Amino acid sequence: MQTVAQQFENDLVKRASHLFSYSLGTKVLVIDGDSLKEGVTISLHGSGANKDLGRMLKDRRLLRGPVITFNFPDHDIPDWNTYDFTQSAFGTINELLPPLFLMKQCLDHGIEKISLYGFSAGGGVTVNLLAVLNSDKYAHELERIGITYNDRGLILEAVRKGLVILDCPLKSADEIIAARGPEKGLVVCDQHYRLNEMRPIDRLDGLEGLDLNVLLYFEQNDEVLSNRDDQLYIDRLKTYNAGGITTILTGSTGGHNSLSRPLWNAYEKLFTHKAD
Repeated sequence: MQTVAQQFENDLVKRASHLFSYSLGTKVLVIDGDSLKEGVTISLHGSGANKDLGRMLKDRRLLRGPVITFNFPDHDIPDWNTYDFTQSAFGTINELLPPLFLMKQCLDHGIEKISLYGFSAGGGVTVNLLAVLNSDKYAHELERIGITYNDRGLILEAVRKGLVILDCPLKSADEIIAARGPEKGLVVCDQHYRLNEMRPIDRLDGLEGLDLNVLLYFEQNDEVLSNRDDQLYIDRLKTYNAGGITTILTGSTGGHNSLSRPLWNAYEKLFTHKAD
Protein backbone atom coordinates (compact mmCIF):
# COMPACT_ATOMS: atom_id res chain seq x y z
CA MET A 1 0.00 0.00 0.00
CA GLN A 2 1.31 3.45 -0.92
CA THR A 3 2.11 5.95 1.79
CA VAL A 4 0.60 9.43 1.79
CA ALA A 5 3.94 10.82 0.58
CA GLN A 6 4.11 8.32 -2.30
CA GLN A 7 0.55 9.14 -3.35
CA PHE A 8 1.38 12.84 -3.25
CA GLU A 9 4.52 12.29 -5.33
CA ASN A 10 2.63 10.24 -7.94
CA ASP A 11 0.00 12.95 -8.19
CA LEU A 12 2.67 15.64 -8.65
CA VAL A 13 4.35 13.67 -11.43
CA LYS A 14 1.05 12.96 -13.20
CA ARG A 15 -0.14 16.56 -13.11
CA ALA A 16 3.23 17.97 -14.15
CA SER A 17 3.33 15.74 -17.22
CA HIS A 18 0.35 17.64 -18.64
CA LEU A 19 1.89 21.08 -18.10
CA PHE A 20 5.61 20.88 -18.78
CA SER A 21 7.59 19.81 -21.82
CA TYR A 22 10.24 18.02 -19.74
CA SER A 23 10.19 15.71 -16.74
CA LEU A 24 10.54 17.57 -13.45
CA GLY A 25 11.70 14.34 -11.82
CA THR A 26 9.80 15.29 -8.70
CA LYS A 27 10.43 13.35 -5.50
CA VAL A 28 8.85 13.65 -2.06
CA LEU A 29 11.45 12.60 0.50
CA VAL A 30 10.49 11.51 4.01
CA ILE A 31 12.46 9.91 6.85
CA ASP A 32 11.31 8.43 10.15
CA GLY A 33 7.63 9.17 9.78
CA ASP A 34 7.87 12.76 8.51
CA SER A 35 4.32 14.04 8.12
CA LEU A 36 3.08 16.26 5.30
CA LYS A 37 0.70 17.81 7.82
CA GLU A 38 3.68 19.49 9.46
CA GLY A 39 4.58 21.26 6.21
CA VAL A 40 7.15 20.68 3.47
CA THR A 41 10.39 22.19 2.22
CA ILE A 42 10.86 22.64 -1.53
CA SER A 43 14.53 22.42 -2.56
CA LEU A 44 15.64 24.64 -5.48
CA HIS A 45 19.00 23.55 -6.89
CA GLY A 46 21.72 25.68 -8.48
CA SER A 47 22.42 26.36 -12.15
CA GLY A 48 23.02 23.29 -14.30
CA ALA A 49 22.80 20.91 -11.33
CA ASN A 50 19.80 18.72 -10.45
CA LYS A 51 17.36 17.53 -7.81
CA ASP A 52 20.05 15.45 -6.06
CA LEU A 53 20.93 18.49 -3.95
CA GLY A 54 17.67 18.13 -2.03
CA ARG A 55 18.22 14.39 -1.56
CA MET A 56 21.74 14.97 -0.26
CA LEU A 57 20.52 17.50 2.30
CA LYS A 58 17.69 15.20 3.38
CA ASP A 59 19.90 12.11 3.57
CA ARG A 60 22.28 14.04 5.83
CA ARG A 61 19.26 15.04 7.90
CA LEU A 62 20.04 18.71 7.43
CA LEU A 63 16.61 19.64 6.05
CA ARG A 64 13.85 18.79 8.53
CA GLY A 65 10.50 17.28 7.58
CA PRO A 66 9.29 16.22 4.11
CA VAL A 67 11.41 17.59 1.26
CA ILE A 68 10.25 18.05 -2.34
CA THR A 69 12.97 17.96 -4.97
CA PHE A 70 12.70 18.62 -8.71
CA ASN A 71 14.72 19.62 -11.75
CA PHE A 72 14.67 23.08 -13.29
CA PRO A 73 14.39 23.26 -17.11
CA ASP A 74 18.15 23.89 -17.33
CA HIS A 75 19.41 20.95 -15.29
CA ASP A 76 22.36 18.59 -15.70
CA ILE A 77 24.14 20.90 -18.15
CA PRO A 78 26.97 18.72 -19.55
CA ASP A 79 29.13 21.44 -21.11
CA TRP A 80 28.74 25.13 -20.34
CA ASN A 81 30.89 26.04 -23.36
CA THR A 82 28.53 24.44 -25.88
CA TYR A 83 25.18 24.91 -24.09
CA ASP A 84 22.78 27.19 -25.98
CA PHE A 85 21.88 29.77 -23.36
CA THR A 86 19.75 31.69 -25.86
CA GLN A 87 17.21 28.88 -25.46
CA SER A 88 17.57 28.60 -21.69
CA ALA A 89 14.96 29.47 -19.07
CA PHE A 90 17.39 31.38 -16.84
CA GLY A 91 15.92 34.74 -15.89
CA THR A 92 12.49 34.01 -17.39
CA ILE A 93 9.06 33.10 -16.05
CA ASN A 94 9.58 29.57 -17.41
CA GLU A 95 12.31 29.06 -14.82
CA LEU A 96 9.86 29.91 -12.04
CA LEU A 97 6.83 27.93 -13.17
CA PRO A 98 7.96 24.45 -11.96
CA PRO A 99 8.42 25.44 -8.29
CA LEU A 100 5.30 27.61 -8.45
CA PHE A 101 3.38 24.59 -9.74
CA LEU A 102 4.67 22.49 -6.84
CA MET A 103 3.65 25.16 -4.34
CA LYS A 104 0.13 25.21 -5.78
CA GLN A 105 -0.08 21.42 -5.54
CA CYS A 106 0.95 21.60 -1.89
CA LEU A 107 -1.95 23.98 -1.35
CA ASP A 108 -4.37 21.66 -3.18
CA HIS A 109 -3.29 18.76 -0.97
CA GLY A 110 -4.02 20.63 2.24
CA ILE A 111 -0.41 21.51 3.10
CA GLU A 112 -0.54 24.81 4.95
CA LYS A 113 3.17 25.48 5.60
CA ILE A 114 5.77 25.72 2.84
CA SER A 115 9.47 26.39 3.39
CA LEU A 116 11.82 27.16 0.52
CA TYR A 117 15.50 26.25 0.29
CA GLY A 118 17.25 28.01 -2.59
CA PHE A 119 20.91 27.44 -3.37
CA SER A 120 22.87 29.72 -5.72
CA ALA A 121 20.72 30.27 -8.85
CA GLY A 122 17.94 28.50 -6.95
CA GLY A 123 18.21 31.27 -4.37
CA GLY A 124 17.68 33.79 -7.14
CA VAL A 125 14.60 31.88 -8.25
CA THR A 126 13.29 31.87 -4.68
CA VAL A 127 13.32 35.68 -4.57
CA ASN A 128 11.84 35.98 -8.06
CA LEU A 129 8.97 33.55 -7.52
CA LEU A 130 7.94 35.27 -4.30
CA ALA A 131 8.01 38.63 -6.08
CA VAL A 132 5.89 37.19 -8.91
CA LEU A 133 3.33 35.84 -6.44
CA ASN A 134 3.23 39.27 -4.82
CA SER A 135 2.40 41.09 -8.10
CA ASP A 136 0.12 40.83 -11.12
CA LYS A 137 2.78 40.93 -13.83
CA TYR A 138 2.67 37.24 -14.74
CA ALA A 139 -0.94 36.54 -13.79
CA HIS A 140 -1.69 34.92 -17.17
CA GLU A 141 1.26 32.52 -16.96
CA LEU A 142 0.33 31.58 -13.40
CA GLU A 143 -3.27 30.90 -14.39
CA ARG A 144 -1.99 28.53 -17.07
CA ILE A 145 -0.63 26.26 -14.33
CA GLY A 146 -3.75 26.70 -12.20
CA ILE A 147 -2.71 29.53 -9.88
CA THR A 148 -5.45 32.12 -9.46
CA TYR A 149 -5.26 35.51 -7.75
CA ASN A 150 -6.72 33.95 -4.61
CA ASP A 151 -4.25 31.06 -4.77
CA ARG A 152 -1.34 33.50 -4.84
CA GLY A 153 -2.36 34.93 -1.49
CA LEU A 154 -2.86 31.49 0.03
CA ILE A 155 0.54 30.28 -1.19
CA LEU A 156 2.25 33.35 0.26
CA GLU A 157 0.48 32.77 3.56
CA ALA A 158 1.81 29.19 3.58
CA VAL A 159 5.34 30.54 3.00
CA ARG A 160 4.91 33.04 5.84
CA LYS A 161 4.31 30.08 8.14
CA GLY A 162 7.52 28.44 6.93
CA LEU A 163 11.13 29.48 6.41
CA VAL A 164 12.89 30.97 3.39
CA ILE A 165 16.51 29.77 3.22
CA LEU A 166 18.83 31.59 0.83
CA ASP A 167 22.13 29.70 0.61
CA CYS A 168 24.75 31.68 -1.35
CA PRO A 169 21.95 33.12 -3.52
CA LEU A 170 22.50 34.52 -6.98
CA LYS A 171 22.35 38.31 -6.79
CA SER A 172 22.82 39.11 -10.48
CA ALA A 173 24.60 37.74 -13.52
CA ASP A 174 26.45 41.00 -14.05
CA GLU A 175 28.13 40.65 -10.64
CA ILE A 176 29.62 37.36 -11.86
CA ILE A 177 30.62 38.91 -15.19
CA ALA A 178 32.45 41.70 -13.35
CA ALA A 179 34.49 39.08 -11.50
CA ARG A 180 35.00 36.42 -14.20
CA GLY A 181 34.73 38.30 -17.47
CA PRO A 182 32.06 38.37 -20.21
CA GLU A 183 31.59 34.65 -20.79
CA LYS A 184 29.01 34.11 -23.53
CA GLY A 185 26.51 32.16 -21.43
CA LEU A 186 26.66 34.69 -18.61
CA VAL A 187 26.10 37.60 -20.99
CA VAL A 188 23.00 35.92 -22.44
CA CYS A 189 21.66 35.13 -18.96
CA ASP A 190 22.29 38.71 -17.87
CA GLN A 191 20.18 39.88 -20.80
CA HIS A 192 17.37 37.52 -19.79
CA TYR A 193 17.37 38.72 -16.19
CA ARG A 194 17.37 42.39 -17.22
CA LEU A 195 14.80 42.06 -20.00
CA ASN A 196 12.35 40.25 -17.72
CA GLU A 197 13.13 42.43 -14.70
CA MET A 198 14.32 39.40 -12.74
CA ARG A 199 17.69 40.47 -11.38
CA PRO A 200 17.20 38.99 -7.90
CA ILE A 201 18.98 41.84 -6.13
CA ASP A 202 16.44 44.22 -7.70
CA ARG A 203 13.44 41.97 -7.15
CA LEU A 204 13.96 41.94 -3.42
CA ASP A 205 11.50 44.84 -3.54
CA GLY A 206 8.83 42.25 -4.35
CA LEU A 207 9.12 40.90 -0.79
CA GLU A 208 7.75 44.10 0.67
CA GLY A 209 4.81 43.45 2.94
CA LEU A 210 5.27 39.67 3.03
CA ASP A 211 6.84 39.59 6.52
CA LEU A 212 8.90 36.45 5.94
CA ASN A 213 11.22 34.43 8.14
CA VAL A 214 14.45 34.50 6.11
CA LEU A 215 17.75 32.78 6.76
CA LEU A 216 20.49 34.18 4.48
CA TYR A 217 24.02 32.84 4.13
CA PHE A 218 26.92 34.27 2.11
CA GLU A 219 30.17 32.38 1.66
CA GLN A 220 33.16 34.68 2.07
CA ASN A 221 35.54 34.73 -0.89
CA ASP A 222 32.85 33.13 -3.08
CA GLU A 223 34.77 31.99 -6.15
CA VAL A 224 31.62 31.39 -8.22
CA LEU A 225 29.37 34.39 -7.58
CA SER A 226 31.86 36.82 -5.97
CA ASN A 227 30.93 39.04 -3.03
CA ARG A 228 30.75 42.46 -4.65
CA ASP A 229 27.08 43.06 -3.86
CA ASP A 230 26.65 41.07 -0.66
CA GLN A 231 26.12 44.12 1.54
CA LEU A 232 23.77 45.79 -0.93
CA TYR A 233 21.71 42.59 -1.05
CA ILE A 234 21.63 42.40 2.76
CA ASP A 235 20.58 46.04 3.07
CA ARG A 236 17.76 45.64 0.55
CA LEU A 237 16.54 42.38 2.09
CA LYS A 238 16.35 44.01 5.52
CA THR A 239 14.52 47.00 4.06
CA TYR A 240 11.89 45.05 2.14
CA ASN A 241 11.45 42.37 4.80
CA ALA A 242 11.23 44.95 7.58
CA GLY A 243 8.12 43.35 9.05
CA GLY A 244 9.62 39.87 9.04
CA ILE A 245 12.67 38.19 10.57
CA THR A 246 15.95 38.37 8.66
CA THR A 247 18.90 36.37 9.95
CA ILE A 248 22.23 37.09 8.24
CA LEU A 249 25.10 34.60 8.35
CA THR A 250 28.52 34.56 6.72
CA GLY A 251 31.41 32.16 6.85
CA SER A 252 34.27 30.49 5.06
CA THR A 253 33.58 26.79 4.63
CA GLY A 254 35.67 25.87 1.60
CA GLY A 255 33.95 27.59 -1.31
CA HIS A 256 30.63 28.22 -2.99
CA ASN A 257 29.72 24.54 -3.39
CA SER A 258 30.82 23.43 0.06
CA LEU A 259 28.40 22.64 2.87
CA SER A 260 27.42 25.93 4.52
CA ARG A 261 27.99 24.91 8.15
CA PRO A 262 27.09 28.28 9.76
CA LEU A 263 23.78 28.17 7.91
CA TRP A 264 22.90 24.64 8.99
CA ASN A 265 23.97 25.29 12.57
CA ALA A 266 21.61 28.26 12.71
CA TYR A 267 18.85 26.21 11.04
CA GLU A 268 19.22 23.45 13.63
CA LYS A 269 19.03 25.97 16.46
CA LEU A 270 15.69 27.22 15.13
CA PHE A 271 14.21 23.74 15.55
CA THR A 272 15.89 23.23 18.93
CA HIS A 273 14.40 26.52 20.11
CA LYS A 274 10.93 25.48 18.94
CA ALA A 275 11.25 22.17 20.76
CA ASP A 276 12.16 23.97 23.97
